[in-house]
Amino acid sequence: YQLSQIQLNTSISFIIFLLVLRGIAIGLIIQNSQLAALMDVPLPRLNRATPLVQATRQTMQSIGVAVLATILSSAVTLTVPAVIPSASALAKLPPAVQATIQQGLHQFQAQYITGLEHAYLATFAIAIAATLVSLFLPGWPGKYQPASQRGAVSVPEPEKSEVG
Repeated sequence: YQLSQIQLNTSISFIIFLLVLRGIAIGLIIQNSQLAALMDVPLPRLNRATPLVQATRQTMQSIGVAVLATILSSAVTLTVPAVIPSASALAKLPPAVQATIQQGLHQFQAQYITGLEHAYLATFAIAIAATLVSLFLPGWPGKYQPASQRGAVSVPEPEKSEVG
């Protein structure tokens, strides 16, 4: 949520701190969610379930990045020129042109920050929704029972194929 509150004058060290904190949290969550997803898979089927979980995770991450990039780019309505004059070249331009360029750059920065705010608020809302959905998953908040202890029917081992 704090990343949605950044402004043009937010210190870089604070942004780095938030990104490191977010990275640690994601690192702690990913392994546990993968373990939970594979907990009920019978051992003979684990070699097929693991790539399926990984592919699903990577696909959903790609979709998430695309959605967030769309949210970010929809907030930016200005087109920045391909070549922005350097400070020395800018000083040689007439004052009216300098002011117009500076105003355009500040407007672009403000729109970009607004886009980041919208994207981070969207991730916050999605995280809250996922947390609420997780409250209704089996085994939580009580103790989790693996399928073998719940009286689930055992899955026979797949037949050996000559291909692999």
